[in-house]
Amino acid sequence: MVDPDASRPAHGVLWFSGDPEGVAAWLVGGVVSAEVVALDGWTLVRPLELPAGLGPYGDAVGLILSRVVPDEHRPVVALTEREGVVVVAAADQPGDEVHWVAVQPGVGPRSLGELPTCGPRYMTAAAGVPEQADELAALIARRRAVGSGAGELGMRLAMVLGLPEPAVARRQVEFSHGLVVEPDPREVQRFKQVLSDRLVERDEEAGR
Repeated sequence: MVDPDASRPAHGVLWFSGDPEGVAAWLVGGVVSAEVVALDGWTLVRPLELPAGLGPYGDAVGLILSRVVPDEHRPVVALTEREGVVVVAAADQPGDEVHWVAVQPGVGPRSLGELPTCGPRYMTAAAGVPEQADELAALIARRRAVGSGAGELGMRLAMVLGLPEPAVARRQVEFSHGLVVEPDPREVQRFKQVLSDRLVERDEEAGR
């Protein structure tokens, strides 16, 4: 049985265009500990651990991108995996909402509810490679995704997008120059209290 009060390893990877120091400072105001690495014009962020007490509600990439990404840290592109499905998120221009798409190997892409859809053209524009839109569209289509696992597909997506260290989407990669950033405990406690209040409200509504 999973202990809801235990901290848990986090998954996913994000590429921010902002400088490492600025991105690290912004992450302190969140709730996810992460490793920050400067790579070829991008700042790679690898979530490390989710705070204790979130139970099944924690998703590292979703939690990081639930906060408004400052203009100076855009564009941002993120990849994570949920139950064998690759989830891609991106925010390009200032004022843009985060766009999302789920890609299931052998099936193809699908939108995530009412969230703005991260199509191939938006994704490649955010990554700075708009000329790769057609190749990316072919990759996430069913005919090219057959036989790929989620990790393999995530790595191939990162490669087409021209993102540095694409293998980090598939496996653990060690960096000698990474900086570990821990969130402000006060922000973590505040978030957990808000989550607790919302769960109580939900249970009360369900019991009516």
